[in-house]
Amino acid sequence: PKVRKCAMLYLENALQSFQSGNSKRKASKLILSLLESNVSLADKLGALTNVGGSESEKQFEAEHSDVVHVLNIARVAVPYLSDKIRIKVVRVLVKLLHARSFGLTRFILNSIEAFLDKVEVETITQVAEDIIDALSSYVSSKNVPKETVISAANLLKIALDKIHAGDVSKWNKNLPLGFNAIAGELVSSFEMYMVNGPMTLCGPCLQFG
Repeated sequence: PKVRKCAMLYLENALQSFQSGNSKRKASKLILSLLESNVSLADKLGALTNVGGSESEKQFEAEHSDVVHVLNIARVAVPYLSDKIRIKVVRVLVKLLHARSFGLTRFILNSIEAFLDKVEVETITQVAEDIIDALSSYVSSKNVPKETVISAANLLKIALDKIHAGDVSKWNKNLPLGFNAIAGELVSSFEMYMVNGPMTLCGPCLQFG
């Protein structure tokens, strides 16, 4: 982990220095290719319901670690990529989120968060509808970890705020989808609160609006 953390710092420093046209294009294409080459592996991991046997467990852990590493690369790299590649990277992340890839959701959401947090609104609005659709679907899903639902709801609110700042007509179009997802999660959180107490309430849902 320490080695990979250092590698991420070197990667970020390198990408910061590759901001001339040709270097930036080459670095962007390399990051996209790396992410796309791991989509099938992520899908395979997502399809697994159980892993039996020590060898299978070791293989799963190794493959899972590799995909997580690639997703962390995407998170670090996305602010420094060309606009065209940023959008393609986000669409790959959206595809993975729709696939409910086992054990990868937190890392996918972290990469989407980096995009929403550090990329210009003009670029975000080009792909915001895809993000809102994927996040709304996830927030409305059953049998997914509560902590990732809360993270997705928070990102959904951020995405709606970003699209409002960049394109009000798109915001008006997508608001019902996002609102209904968050409202549904709020109802679910309240029902759980009545049973289990205040720790189950969804903070982003309470702040929505």
